[in-house]
Amino acid sequence: MYIVNYTSGSWDDFHRGNLFVTDDKELAEAYVEKANRLLVKIKEYYREIDEKLQDDKDPMRNIYIEQWAKYHTLGEVNAFAYEEIELRTKL
Repeated sequence: MYIVNYTSGSWDDFHRGNLFVTDDKELAEAYVEKANRLLVKIKEYYREIDEKLQDDKDPMRNIYIEQWAKYHTLGEVNAFAYEEIELRTKL
């Protein structure tokens, strides 16, 4: 079995969040690869929004502020990963 997770923060605020468990290694690999690819694009997009927020006269500023609030959820994610796990059962 494989558990797909993500990490966020660093040092004293480090966090590992579990997303799902699967028997399918290919599914876990595909999810992690796609999520990490998207994470890079999302962080680039929000860096652009951060630059646009500096312009107080931009008519889209309120929309950027709303989008920025969503970034805090994804912006803290370092990476997605998976690891193999074993079930422990009593016989």
